[in-house]
Amino acid sequence: MQKDDTNDLSSEEIEQLADFDADISPDEIKRLEEAAATRERLHQHKLCLVAMSSSAEMLKEIRRNSPQEFDAMLEMVNAFQDYAKSVAELSQKALYRMLVIGSLTDEEIER
Repeated sequence: MQKDDTNDLSSEEIEQLADFDADISPDEIKRLEEAAATRERLHQHKLCLVAMSSSAEMLKEIRRNSPQEFDAMLEMVNAFQDYAKSVAELSQKALYRMLVIGSLTDEEIER
């Protein structure tokens, strides 16, 4: 079992951390899943990939020749970054919860 982020904690501290309630309701799960699966989110993701696969010259050309499209792309990439930050935060919290529970001994699980 992985204990990377809990190595510095005592058994008592881990047991205290292992006493938590659900942070997300079923309705929130549905909302988050729907937000992840929209066409707009997919488009934002694709535009991030376009930006990453473009050279500086290519992006300059888009900005020079199509400033409105460039601004729209910039807005979409920025929106995707905000979304990605929230997903990263969510996954970090979920991982920590799993690590805490994974750090419990069999005896501690049964208490």
